Amino acid sequence: TLRLAKNFTDMQTSAKFALEVLSQDIRMAGYMGCINTLDSSKVFNNLRVNGPGYDASLHAFNTRISAVDNYPENGATIGGIIPAAGTDVFSTTVAEVTNVVVSGPAVAGVIQITGPVSQLSNIKEGLTVMLTDCAVADIFSVGNNASIAQPALHHAASVANGPDNLADDLASGSSYTSGAQLLVMNSSTYFLAESTLYPGVNSLYRLSSLEGAAAQELVPYIEDMQLLYSIDTNNDKQPDIYKTAAQVAADGNDMSRDVYAVNVQLVLTSRVNVGAHQLDGYADDGRMRKRYSRLIQVRNAGLGLDE
Repeated sequence: TLRLAKNFTDMQTSAKFALEVLSQDIRMAGYMGCINTLDSSKVFNNLRVNGPGYDASLHAFNTRISAVDNYPENGATIGGIIPAAGTDVFSTTVAEVTNVVVSGPAVAGVIQITGPVSQLSNIKEGLTVMLTDCAVADIFSVGNNASIAQPALHHAASVANGPDNLADDLASGSSYTSGAQLLVMNSSTYFLAESTLYPGVNSLYRLSSLEGAAAQELVPYIEDMQLLYSIDTNNDKQPDIYKTAAQVAADGNDMSRDVYAVNVQLVLTSRVNVGAHQLDGYADDGRMRKRYSRLIQVRNAGLGLDE
């Protein structure tokens, strides 16, 4: 009885934490500050895709949501780890808000900025940021700020500790005068893989562009993760049907434009045999398994994104 109660408590705690973490990123997926678009005619990505330091799993900031349905057996690694076969993988992109703004026009690749000292100190070489004046935006890798009198923002083609930029000048051509907003770009990929702490059970992992090139183990006891996406099929700004990522791709829908909400379904498992009954579709090994689900709205869907 004690073992049963302990494992059930662990499963509930893991489910609550996992759903909260997933909800935060899904809700904010596609947020791009006041410019509110991913349109390449307004948001200019200055990162050199084929250059040194660029990692498509970390620096692809042109989609709101992307996903892989039922990850293949022995598929490619994500952050150095192979996801569990048959489970879903998904990624989100968001421009993280800061209180840093432009305080003066760009001069010779240097933009004067102002804001809280704690935030200014985190703007280091290689960090991917976005500048926007609500009309256009530039996504670029921060250059060597150490050689510049702070507070300032340096942009150049060559970046030592991050992806290179296409050129010294920003692609939009904007000078970004006082008041332009600075945001920090972040992509997050979530997947399941075997736990390093508790062999034999899966954990939820996250690969974040703000946390380096290695995936971080977040929470154990999650055996399966399946996602359904509510899709607007007739462009009336209302969701019409739930689809898997594979169905979205097969039907020609756009994950960045047409997804309004994500239905996250998790199967939690106990760490050991507690004499529980079999859950349909899973092993009859005495482990307790419970399904948990949450419908999470994508807050920026239907608010004029990309129009």
